[in-house]
Amino acid sequence: MEQSAKILTKLSHLKERNIGTFVITHHLNFAKRLADNIVFMDNGRVIEQGSKDILAHPKTDRLKLFLESFN
Repeated sequence: MEQSAKILTKLSHLKERNIGTFVITHHLNFAKRLADNIVFMDNGRVIEQGSKDILAHPKTDRLKLFLESFN
C-alpha cells in the first residue's frame, strides 16, 4: 500500500501540471481518487466508459458484476 500512495502522489503532481497519464489498474480506490475518465474493459472490449461516476452508478450488468466482487 505504501508504494501505491507514492505512485498516487507522483501521478497527482503530473495531473496538476496538466500532463496526461494512462493507468491500468484493478484497484478501485486508486482509480476513484485519480481518474478523470474510466474505461472498463472485458476480454479486450470496451464495456463501459465515462467519469469515475460509472463506478458508483454502473449501467452495464458486466460492470455491476465486477464491482460486486469487491464487496
